[in-house]
Amino acid sequence: MRRSPKVSVIMPVYNSEKYLRESIQSVIKQTYTNFELILVNDESIDCSLQICYEYQLCDVRIRVINIRHSGTSYARNIGLKVASGKYLSFLDSDDRWESTFLEELIALLDKNPNIDFVYSGSDELDKNRNVINVQENYKVGKFNIYIYKSGELRIPFNMDSFIVRRNLIIRYKINFPEGYKISEDICFFLKILCVVPAYYVPKVLTHYCRHDDSTTTSSWSARKWESTVLIFRDVEKYCIKYAPDLKKDFDIIRSYRAYRFVLSVLKQRNIKDSLIYINKFQDELNLFIKVGRKVNDRVKCRLILTKNKAVLKILSLI
Repeated sequence: MRRSPKVSVIMPVYNSEKYLRESIQSVIKQTYTNFELILVNDESIDCSLQICYEYQLCDVRIRVINIRHSGTSYARNIGLKVASGKYLSFLDSDDRWESTFLEELIALLDKNPNIDFVYSGSDELDKNRNVINVQENYKVGKFNIYIYKSGELRIPFNMDSFIVRRNLIIRYKINFPEGYKISEDICFFLKILCVVPAYYVPKVLTHYCRHDDSTTTSSWSARKWESTVLIFRDVEKYCIKYAPDLKKDFDIIRSYRAYRFVLSVLKQRNIKDSLIYINKFQDELNLFIKVGRKVNDRVKCRLILTKNKAVLKILSLI
């Protein structure tokens, strides 16, 4: 009889036939072998599903779930519902792990029952597999420890580089918000970091692969990127309930994000759209005037809130 898996690895899959085998292989080759790999195929139209079934036939630890196309967040949430491991981890279908990723992070969790969330260092590779960025900003703490001096939240991990206890996710009903194009992972992380601190293994063990057609590298659009502001509205009630002592820090990062988003819209030199978003996020912008960390930014925000088209045009050129 097969033993229960210690860790559930959830991999959403969508049209990733070019990179999928390498990602799956990086899980299969883990030195820690007591895992289940849940491949959630989001109605791919290439050969991704065929590749998933191929691996499922060869390894009893692999399970394939095929769903209607509903987006990455929905696919991850399906994985959360069916996962049975004590621990949870995620890996995107175009990224990969070093062979000791599970072993080293699980070792820290097993030795420290008070730790619920642990991450490793990671690097970013271009399409030719050249390293273009390394994330080694290791800190222990809740989300407030990752606030940069400008007020920007800079979380030093991504969806590929952490393991969390499943009972924490169940207890606090944490999942991924559906309907957003980007930043759904930040919403997930913020909820976790309202409840428990993050710990780390100071070693680069995950590789995030950037492609020209990826969500984060495609052309900028306000409709897509406004989710970077909206996710904070989702998390605010959660912060008030579970981390009221961190509400002031939360206000800093959510208002800063709204301010930076509106500036980005202005940079597109579309005053009509800028006014739409200034009105939509007026509460956050008014808050930024009070809690923003830099005087110049607060002054600029005041000018934005005048909603004067001539002033906005000048700001769009700066």
